[in-house]
Amino acid sequence: MQDSKNKAIEDIYPLTALQQGILFHTLMAPDSGVYVQQFHCTIDAAINIAAFEQSMQILMDRHAALRSIYAWEKLKEPLQIVYRQQRLPIVHLDWRQYATAEQQDQLTQFLAQDRKQGFELTKPPLMRLTLIRLSDASYRFVWTYHHILFDGWSFALLMQEFLASYTALCNNRTPALAPSRSYRDYMAWLKRQDLAQAETFWRETLADMGAPTPLAINRSYPDRQGYAQRRWQSDIQRTQSLNALARDYGLTMNTLIQGVWAILLGRYNGQSDVSFGITVSGRPTEIHDAESIVGLLINSLPIRVHLPAEARLMAWLQALQAHNLQLRQFEFTPLTQIQAWSDIPAGTPLFESLVIFENYPVDASITQPAQALPIKDVQVDEQSNYPLTLLASTGKTLAVSISYDRHRFDEPTIERLLSHLVHLLDAIIAAPEARLGDLSLLGDDERRQLLLDWNQTAVPYPQTQTLCQLFEAQATRSPEQVALVFGETTLTYRALNAQSNQLAHHLRSLGVGPDTLVGICVERSLDMVVGLLAILKAGGAYVPLDPTYPAERLAYMLADAQPAVLLTQQHVRAQLPATGMTVFCLDAQAHALAGYGTDNLASTALPHHLAYVIYTSGSTGKPKGVAVTQGAMFNFMQAMQQ
Repeated sequence: MQDSKNKAIEDIYPLTALQQGILFHTLMAPDSGVYVQQFHCTIDAAINIAAFEQSMQILMDRHAALRSIYAWEKLKEPLQIVYRQQRLPIVHLDWRQYATAEQQDQLTQFLAQDRKQGFELTKPPLMRLTLIRLSDASYRFVWTYHHILFDGWSFALLMQEFLASYTALCNNRTPALAPSRSYRDYMAWLKRQDLAQAETFWRETLADMGAPTPLAINRSYPDRQGYAQRRWQSDIQRTQSLNALARDYGLTMNTLIQGVWAILLGRYNGQSDVSFGITVSGRPTEIHDAESIVGLLINSLPIRVHLPAEARLMAWLQALQAHNLQLRQFEFTPLTQIQAWSDIPAGTPLFESLVIFENYPVDASITQPAQALPIKDVQVDEQSNYPLTLLASTGKTLAVSISYDRHRFDEPTIERLLSHLVHLLDAIIAAPEARLGDLSLLGDDERRQLLLDWNQTAVPYPQTQTLCQLFEAQATRSPEQVALVFGETTLTYRALNAQSNQLAHHLRSLGVGPDTLVGICVERSLDMVVGLLAILKAGGAYVPLDPTYPAERLAYMLADAQPAVLLTQQHVRAQLPATGMTVFCLDAQAHALAGYGTDNLASTALPHHLAYVIYTSGSTGKPKGVAVTQGAMFNFMQAMQQ
């Protein structure tokens, strides 16, 4: 029995690093549809079912990847096991009884259920084929497969071979397909690679990058599950303009898309150093005819991009392309190994968004008029484990789709992101030599909304009044209402206004006027508020000094501000350094104010004069004084009241 089983197996080899990652995420979320790929298209013809099924079986017989399963239980490492033979049945459904709208609803439900069904990776085949008959001469063809089998380039090859075989069989010819290189050849090449140079490259590239670039548009939507896609298709004129621009500056469209995504990430996050994932083909030039291999050769890698605002766009894109060429030398490096070489903590992903560029658009190669099967309405649905995946492809036109985690993003957010991407592409076409910092993401509607709708915030307000005048008006309106409470002691508006006026008259006699700095170093008390109001009423600007500060800090602040007068309390004065300024103790010398009037002073301070100077902690270790004008303080108080 064991010998019979061994005869059924053609080959066994380990998984690539990316296959291991795909296996891990599949096992972690078996019902999520992660890495379940769905290709579906409409075929407007009466299909030769026998030729159709035989053409698919030819693919199964030719390519080991299609006959593979994956084993991991009780093994030191996961293995890919290839069967010698495997049948691929096709499911036939007939929906001719449904109207067109009903057929579309049925298709939507079918695709969702088919994706959710997933695959059991230990049981072949890891593909499903479904032919849905829509009319007597129209079908919807659905090819569902697990991404662990092969990549997008391989799928394009498979479709071309399938169509070539079908055409030959329909014309009673034996299919003549070009030889295909074995996937084992790639596995052998991969095993020979030396990671020493790769380690140096990746350590230098990711040095000092302690976290992946966040997704600033990320939110939490607990009731939303699964993934969704939004698509955008460029028109021919825009695509031609982009192709011409890339050609003139020696760029690939892949580099252009990466650059646009980097700029978007930078703008959305307010960062000039961003990182994201890219997918590389993984088809080494050292292997002759590597393009003919069917299997999973691609790899996902981090790319780090700096965004200097003054850099010229095209020169910056050319530098990005040069970095990509250097990266290609080490594109075989497992992502898990790169993670270990980086400064990003284990368990934190290297990137949260992935950019995939396909230069093998499947629809461009299979929708030609000369094909035996007239194919149209091609759609490819794919889902990775990343929160946000940008997929771009070029044929006659540039197509972009964004796959997103509905638990973290909503549809309007993704629509806006797509619109910003399009606006950025248009800005690049319009001004290819612009500086990065000058490129705009906004369309006319958003620009109008910012400038004309949201920014119409002007409201009339008194522009010549001061805070003291507001307080005095309040004291006139409600003189007997309580203005201050401290412990068991209270002051009415009348009493507070009278006491602060007496002190203000005294300060005027000491020469305090507009832009004169007056220090105030008192404990929290009624005296503190009286002192602050009096300084402002005299037209001066107060400098608050916390008596709990160290003596050295207070000495520095006094020496730096050099206030003309210092208001304090008797028990606090002893802690202060000796200075040549005039000192007045609000508690011990209160009797000296008895001879001053309690009437309001004529205002001498204007909005542009200083109201106070407050010292910050100081990032260099020394406090720094921040000056605030009367007008700024008045504006703030008005806004707080409203």
